[in-house]
Amino acid sequence: MFWRRHRLRLRDEFVPLLSVLESCTHLGFVERSKKRVRALCRIKIFEGRNIYELNELPYINIMEIIAEPDEANDFHIAVLDLSHQLTMKSASVGKLTVLPGSRFDDRGITYTIRGGRASIRAVVSLCRALLRPDSISAGNVSFDDLPSQSISKRQYEVLSTAFEMGWYTAPRGCRLEDIARRLELSRSTVAEHLVNAESVIVGQLLDGVPNWLDRDE
Repeated sequence: MFWRRHRLRLRDEFVPLLSVLESCTHLGFVERSKKRVRALCRIKIFEGRNIYELNELPYINIMEIIAEPDEANDFHIAVLDLSHQLTMKSASVGKLTVLPGSRFDDRGITYTIRGGRASIRAVVSLCRALLRPDSISAGNVSFDDLPSQSISKRQYEVLSTAFEMGWYTAPRGCRLEDIARRLELSRSTVAEHLVNAESVIVGQLLDGVPNWLDRDE
């Protein structure tokens, strides 16, 4: 689904966003349930604005800034807690996910979802009720849309190190910067490796769930 940027002004909740956010790309989910959605995003803020202005929006809360702009990059990598009704609907209906690469940019919002037909219909219906998309396209999932069937050696190294250091314990036994220091990598690189590896592993798990878990209801 796609909405042109200028049409987003028709929804009051998006107006403040348009003056702060130049672009935002969804990289993957850090946590996703019916009650909570946290996503890793690449964010570019307009010159003269502050990324923390996003916290003034009722449906965005910055949980962690993983990387800030520097000489090589003009964007932030951040974990956002998202609670917009579209986000929560997408997280609560059947077997459905929002694909990495979905984005808000100078053209508008490109929102790409994959899932069962009933789940997709529910999300599309809500989108039409909120603000009719400028375009909706549908088709079979191509090979390029699917996660690879294995993780890279580097992703495995980051994942195993994170596990060894207690990243997956509750409460967590380390921070991203601890893992980065151990591996001599940047925090943003560690975060992207973890998200990409987790996406492959969780995707394989969901593809193999029993049939009775594969129903939209």
